[in-house]
Amino acid sequence: MVLESNGPELLDLRGILAPMALLKFTKVFREMEPNKTIEVLVGDKETKEELILVLESFTHQLIETRDGTDEFRIIVKKGSAGPEDMSDQLS
Repeated sequence: MVLESNGPELLDLRGILAPMALLKFTKVFREMEPNKTIEVLVGDKETKEELILVLESFTHQLIETRDGTDEFRIIVKKGSAGPEDMSDQLS
C-alpha cells in the first residue's frame, strides 16, 4: 500500500514475506518519477537487507535506514533515469 503525503510516499510492506515484498517494492520504485522519495516499512531485518541489495540495480540515494524491534524503515530517493529505467522504452 502506497500512501501519499506532503513528505515522502510511504510503502508499508510489514507482514509481507520477502519475495513478494521485493516484487511490490520494485514495481512501485520503477513507476516513481526521478528525484521522488519513498519511505519503505518492512517487518524483518532479512527483507530490509534484501531490499537494499535490490536497490543496487537502480540509480538511487539511500537517505536513511532505521531498525526498530518490529519494523525496519528505509528512506530512499530515486535518481534520474538510468539504464534500468530506460529498458522498457527501447524497441
